[in-house]
Amino acid sequence: METKPTNVLLAATTSGLLLGAIAALVAPCCAFLSILAGEAPTQLQSTVAASDNGMIFAVAAPFICGAIGFLGGGFMAFLFNLLVKPPTKRVRAIQEEPAPKVAVVWSEAA
Repeated sequence: METKPTNVLLAATTSGLLLGAIAALVAPCCAFLSILAGEAPTQLQSTVAASDNGMIFAVAAPFICGAIGFLGGGFMAFLFNLLVKPPTKRVRAIQEEPAPKVAVVWSEAA
């Protein structure tokens, strides 16, 4: 079985969509759990209060994760293509002309 290079854009798009979909499922669940938990810890209170209890993060997380997935998937596909690239054949740049053929005529006249 021969390993062939892959399409970088297809791999990047697939990875970005997959991570974006996972984040679209996980981020609202985390935001809901943070609402149920009540008030944020004292260290994070100003950050969470500025982002309306994490709801802005729940909306932006799928897009951020999708972009990270796109970049990561593209980079990994690029590295894969570098590793599976078949070795290039060396071609002689200057070729010698073949030696001319000489016909030998033999005569014994004398």
